[in-house]
Amino acid sequence: MQTIKNTLTLVLLFFATVSSAQSTVETASEAYRSEDYKRSIQLYEQVVAQQLSEGKESAEIYYNLGNAYFRNGETAKAILNYERALLLNPGDSDIRHNLRFARTRIEDKIDTSESFFLTTWVNSFKNLFNSNTWATIAIALFIAFLSCIATFLFVRKVWIKKTAFYIGIVIFSLLLLSNVIAFSQKNNRI
Repeated sequence: MQTIKNTLTLVLLFFATVSSAQSTVETASEAYRSEDYKRSIQLYEQVVAQQLSEGKESAEIYYNLGNAYFRNGETAKAILNYERALLLNPGDSDIRHNLRFARTRIEDKIDTSESFFLTTWVNSFKNLFNSNTWATIAIALFIAFLSCIATFLFVRKVWIKKTAFYIGIVIFSLLLLSNVIAFSQKNNRI
């Protein structure tokens, strides 16, 4: 009976914490809609601090915080939060658009030369997905690679063995590539 009470208490505390964070986000969103950007920034910063203390991060919260900073005229902090959101969710086109737009508002622009087209292409390919998605792709490719090995070992027809072998090589190469990209993105977040 005591363990049931303890478990119930823990569950209620968990939902109270989640509910508290959710109500803070809703209050911050309401402050943003009513154009009280300073209040919205304070509330979103509280949510970020709470999430960081719990070991969590949210691209949506950083995006909203970036919007509030931008509306408040603090472009540098807006860019910082857009970049944080982009690290967590590199495939989000809204984050990319707002980041590009905020960068056009910088007064002291540093003229950077255009990067080599191949570098741009590789970076855009890497940023198609976040590190967790790349890791999931790697796991799926590993399973496909194992099935190619099994096919190669247990099928008697030579043409099927050859096909499984060559497909296995391609899948293994893609597996290595997705692991390298996932590792690279994970290290860039730190």
